[in-house]
Amino acid sequence: MGRDTPMIEIEGLEKTFTTAGGPTAVLKDVSLSIRQGEIFGIIGRSGAGKSTLVRCINLLERPSAGRITVNGQEVSSLQGAALREARRGIGMIFQHFNLLSSRTAFENIAFPLELAGKSKADIVAVVQPLLELVGLTDKRDRYPAELSGGQKQRVGIARALASKPAVLLCDEATSALDPETTKSILALLQDINRKLGLTIVLITHEMPVIKEVCDRVAVLDHGRVVEQGNVFDIFTAPKADVTRSFVSDVIDRPLPSNLLERLRSTPLTQGNVVLRIIFTGPSANTPVIAEVVRTYSVLLNILQGNVEYIQGTPYGNIVVEAVGQPQAVQEAIDHIRANNLRVEVLGHVAGAHRAVA
Repeated sequence: MGRDTPMIEIEGLEKTFTTAGGPTAVLKDVSLSIRQGEIFGIIGRSGAGKSTLVRCINLLERPSAGRITVNGQEVSSLQGAALREARRGIGMIFQHFNLLSSRTAFENIAFPLELAGKSKADIVAVVQPLLELVGLTDKRDRYPAELSGGQKQRVGIARALASKPAVLLCDEATSALDPETTKSILALLQDINRKLGLTIVLITHEMPVIKEVCDRVAVLDHGRVVEQGNVFDIFTAPKADVTRSFVSDVIDRPLPSNLLERLRSTPLTQGNVVLRIIFTGPSANTPVIAEVVRTYSVLLNILQGNVEYIQGTPYGNIVVEAVGQPQAVQEAIDHIRANNLRVEVLGHVAGAHRAVA
């Protein structure tokens, strides 16, 4: 199958739980298409329904309505032995590792193979390369209590890969880890994705995780998909309020306190306008500041700036004080926008200096 071929198709998925207070709808008309070989992120706040969604994919939770197809097979209608067989093609790793404390790293990874009735020779042939893949050859005979959090998750990943699945589901797989360990686990997942061509579905409430490894992302809010698309597009042009909130936590640095104290919403006599200029993709290489200074006699005093790389593409965000005559400043703003850069007027500040027309 090619990379554009759907590996997981979710159509009109609904999940309702019966509670003491009556039926509670957790998932509402969720439809997603996840491509073969991609790392697909699903993000949402606590209670958004994302863990329920991932558990519906492998039928740990049975949907109330809708259809789920994995690797060409509709799994939502399977029962018994057919369902157990389908689940072997869907690996899963968890936030809290779920390792068996009485079994070594090797034995934990071997466990699903033992359940499948594999011989000792077959188990060794599978488990040893997996220990090497996740970087735990020297921890083969260690018990979970002797492993760090990151090492435990590596065991969990290797165990999930033991049955050679086509899909790997990751339910908050890095939430219990420190930032440095999180980076190493995400790098491992990327390596596995490249080497094995595995489709990875990554459930998280952390937008930096999405930014680090995902190709595409769906944003879940109160059980509904409110936005989905390429990670770069979602980060640079979010549409839903919850998405904007997630994105701002990662790439929009708060304005300096001394600027916030000076900032006013209406123009000031002898004042200057404060702008946020967004550079994305090819526009990041446009020498717009130099052009504005040269062409319009407007000085752009940089107050804050940073550049992020999202899926290898630059995203620049600078805050400037535009010093110049009002007409020239407006012409400069129009020029910046004409170069496919986004400009947002943040407010106005009192300025001691103004450029001369």
